[in-house]
Amino acid sequence: MVAASLATLLANRREAHLDVQWAIFWIDGAALAGFAVLWSRARRSRWLLFLTAIQLLAVCEHLAMVLDAEMDPRAYVGSLYVLFAGMLACLVWGARGSRHEPVA
Repeated sequence: MVAASLATLLANRREAHLDVQWAIFWIDGAALAGFAVLWSRARRSRWLLFLTAIQLLAVCEHLAMVLDAEMDPRAYVGSLYVLFAGMLACLVWGARGSRHEPVA
């Protein structure tokens, strides 16, 4: 998630806030694939399931912008910020839960 966040910062084109930023779409897609692989290998990890689901929503948000170019850019960017906050909450949930699990 940290790598995807840093890559997004580097790929962000501030002057192009009115259109789809394809580089960020592909970064989010790669992060979704990574989270899905991690979740498929994790045992009983609800926080990772929710993290993957929220990342899927972020990818769907990008696709919605592709399908409806008239979407308000503030709604597009604002919803991505809300989803990012949800992903951070999932990471906190996972970090708190991992303190109570024995290390294998």
